[in-house]
Amino acid sequence: MRSISSEQLEKWGLTPLQGPKDAVAQRISIPEAPQPDSLVFLKAGAEISDLSPVRILILDQGVDASQLNIPPHISVLKTTNFRAHMGQALALFDLKPEAFPSGVSPAAHVHPEAKLSPSVRIGPGAVIGAGVVLGENVWIGANAVVETGAHIRARTKIHSGAVIGHHCEIGENCEVFANAVLGSDGFGYIPQRSGPPVKIPQIGRVVLENDVEVGAGTTIDRGAIGDTRIGAGTKLDNLCHIAHNCRIGKSGLITAGFMTAGSTVIGDRFSCGGDVVIADHITICDDVSLGGRSGVTKDITVPGAYTGYPLMPMKEGLKAIATIRELPRLRKEIQSLLRHFNLTKGNPP
Repeated sequence: MRSISSEQLEKWGLTPLQGPKDAVAQRISIPEAPQPDSLVFLKAGAEISDLSPVRILILDQGVDASQLNIPPHISVLKTTNFRAHMGQALALFDLKPEAFPSGVSPAAHVHPEAKLSPSVRIGPGAVIGAGVVLGENVWIGANAVVETGAHIRARTKIHSGAVIGHHCEIGENCEVFANAVLGSDGFGYIPQRSGPPVKIPQIGRVVLENDVEVGAGTTIDRGAIGDTRIGAGTKLDNLCHIAHNCRIGKSGLITAGFMTAGSTVIGDRFSCGGDVVIADHITICDDVSLGGRSGVTKDITVPGAYTGYPLMPMKEGLKAIATIRELPRLRKEIQSLLRHFNLTKGNPP
């Protein structure tokens, strides 16, 4: 059974405030619904419905323990790094390994020419093609497909139903979630005056550098000739689309609904809200943040925060949004002024 103790939390750097020093929690629960023998994280401004089931209570800065009427059986600690300590605790209770049973399932299809580390896990229905290389502690979920010649490096997880296209390369410590597709053909066609468009073969790859995450249902097209590349540490949310020949830099945070057309280059530490769309052949410098539903049609050469369509600096964009809310009132005032000065239609000055 998984557990966490107040002594362990104190070793992580949390400060004990009151209660037993040897308290043990068997689970983590939310403040709105505490479960028996649980650990609860309480951030500033949050309320907890019932403290009686709780064994360990971790308080964020700004939470006053004296205002909570805490029972004496609860071990109370304070953190100066709320999210980091929450992440450490959650890792102890992560059930993800149970979704990837040890060994190679007899219901998986593994080509005899594939090279598998002895520590790999492969779920039922998975297909591993010829020439595939799977490194140490690679986990492949049920019904996932790794096509011919793909290379997946150590400690990477490919979840159920995901597809890693032929000859693509996935770095160390990556995670590709359910039904994502890496290495589908880029959308390259030559229009014809008559007859259907002619397809341009897409012979490049998709390359994920180390520590990349790709959300469920996300698609990343292979390059036409070179690689479509995602930089180390970048995290892609669910339902994103990266077109062929794009290059995204390191340590990006890209939320759901993001789409970029082909051959766009995005710098390091890029971040964006949902449903952002970027046109083809755009270059975006390092350290750019885009508000949700922004549209990018021109290069961004100055670091900073931007929003809207057409795109503008964040402060200007927020002012524009505020102005839009006032348009109905302004329209009425203008109509009133026009009537006052007899400048309505049919009455020229």
